[in-house]
Amino acid sequence: MLTDDDKNDGMPTRENMINGMKWLVEGAQPGDSLFFHYSGHGGQQEDTTGMEEDGLDETIMPIDFQTAGHITDDTIHDLLVRPLPAGVRLTAIFDSCHSQTAMDLPYVYHSKESEYRTAHKANDGGIIGRHIGLAKEFYKPKNIIKHVRDEYTHQKTKHECRRRCEEQNTSKALVMMIAGCRDDQTSSDTTFQGEATGAMSYAFSKVLNLHPNQTWRTLIKEMRDLLHKGDKEFEQMPQLSMGRPVDPDIKVIF
Repeated sequence: MLTDDDKNDGMPTRENMINGMKWLVEGAQPGDSLFFHYSGHGGQQEDTTGMEEDGLDETIMPIDFQTAGHITDDTIHDLLVRPLPAGVRLTAIFDSCHSQTAMDLPYVYHSKESEYRTAHKANDGGIIGRHIGLAKEFYKPKNIIKHVRDEYTHQKTKHECRRRCEEQNTSKALVMMIAGCRDDQTSSDTTFQGEATGAMSYAFSKVLNLHPNQTWRTLIKEMRDLLHKGDKEFEQMPQLSMGRPVDPDIKVIF
């Protein structure tokens, strides 16, 4: 355990965090169950791989990030996910800002409940919202053509990014990740019994303590309910992602 008070196994420097990830997966064999929890600052930086729909890599920020740099989602995937063989189970928790794709997992859970049906994506108004000014420009054919081209480019980029992510990042192992929020959101802090903690970490622990027998579908719904329907009504929307297609109704086992 790495904490910034240096009371456990060391400080969360970039080197220590990377070494810790390597230690976690080293020698993993079928039947092993691994658990990773990061609670700290998250950021974004320019994507250089062409796999990000928004053009940004999601990152976590070591205590020495100003000199050593961030740890990108690409690096996290290469360290924690890619080495794992089939038959290994990895559960990862990222309670940080911009964390939805912190591991670059290809499959994001889409809720069936009406209240959370669009919880996995930012509300840009859809095709109408992206081209809100189109109605005023019917008498300008060049502008209409530009809107059509922009939408074509948007859809092409989105589908190409998703295709490449599925092709390159689908895992052999069973990898399940819960993130504190979408990539366009920030994750909040809160207090529990006088101790500071991340809001998502609190919701994760609270829900499992109240109802230990969960499926992944019920777990993410109850966490969202706790954050959005509780006293503080947080705006962040916890996310569930998978390294390969997984039935969200399977039981949560760590």
